[in-house]
Amino acid sequence: MLVVEGFSSLTGMTIGLIVNQTAVVDGVHLIDLVAGSTAVELGAVFAPEHGLRGLADAGELAVDGVDERTGVPVHSLYGANRQPTLDQLRNLDALVYDIQDVGCRFYTYIATMGLAMQRAAETGIPFVVLDRPEPQGGTRPQGPIGAVDVGSFVSPYPIPSAYAMTAGELAQAIKGEAWLPGLQSLDLRVIRVDGWRRGRIGQTTESDWVPPSPALPSLQSARAYPGTVLLEATTLSYGSGGPWPFSSVGAPWLDADTLAAALNGRSLPGVRFESVTMTADPAIAPRARFPNQQVPAVRIAITEPAAYEAVSTGVHLLAEAFAQADAGGHRVIDRPATFDLLAGSTSIRAGLEAGLPTADIVAGWQVELAAFEQIRGRYLLYP
Repeated sequence: MLVVEGFSSLTGMTIGLIVNQTAVVDGVHLIDLVAGSTAVELGAVFAPEHGLRGLADAGELAVDGVDERTGVPVHSLYGANRQPTLDQLRNLDALVYDIQDVGCRFYTYIATMGLAMQRAAETGIPFVVLDRPEPQGGTRPQGPIGAVDVGSFVSPYPIPSAYAMTAGELAQAIKGEAWLPGLQSLDLRVIRVDGWRRGRIGQTTESDWVPPSPALPSLQSARAYPGTVLLEATTLSYGSGGPWPFSSVGAPWLDADTLAAALNGRSLPGVRFESVTMTADPAIAPRARFPNQQVPAVRIAITEPAAYEAVSTGVHLLAEAFAQADAGGHRVIDRPATFDLLAGSTSIRAGLEAGLPTADIVAGWQVELAAFEQIRGRYLLYP
């Protein structure tokens, strides 16, 4: 909408853009649209994790540079600094955030957004969020509420694993609930997505999906990710470097046929499980598990996105994997602290290690999730 209106609400301003490769409007990057506008001036570009073009691997630090087309400085927000510096904002009249998110607490773009909001408030300039659709559908928050770790980029707010809010809605909640200090005076402006409605999953399709990071090349990966991200802290492959990143699980010792059958026998909504084999290419994912080795695996095939429950499905998957691992003397969770940080609490790991029924583990976060629903409802912008 901001582009359609010719940036009229920011006329005369020198603006900084917080963007990556997803900031595209009708095939044209926002950087180029701003640079070509007579209404506003492009003063700086800020890039989150994975860099301006989204090619850097997870956790790979980035350095400052210059945008080749415009000659405008590009400042990394995932390197020496995690916030824009006062000096970088000195000649800017507004900060504009336009990044397609995944709707998950542990995806670091929302941490970058909050820190940039703080800096905008400190310098007294507006913070403008160009909203985009929530690819999970935006209807059903899932998973435990994260125990906030102030120093962590993967648990910055007390929100569930999948929070079912757009970036603009979340920005309003971060300010309104004082989840970060110093935002009381922030001039926060959200430019709504034209025509998006909650629950209409089909509005975002594979053909128009721009991967927000190398690990999520497809909508299938993005929709499975809220549950399978936990596999990052295990000895299992989550498909990185293969054909189904974050929508598959594998290991040399895994009995994929038995695992797929057991999971299908649980009749989980909106999903079926297929026994496959996969090989991780280290040229695609340098830190992939079992590189160049064909391993048995189970593919998560989401059949009904609106019904699919990613987080609880991830717990069911881990429970069955635990059963096989225990029988074969294998270890599943090898980084418990990271697992707990991603999960948002110790309860999932403790329940899995104790062999609790999956239904009991999932039930353990429902009360706090209901309380979050009350908070969330105050900030929703779309029907």
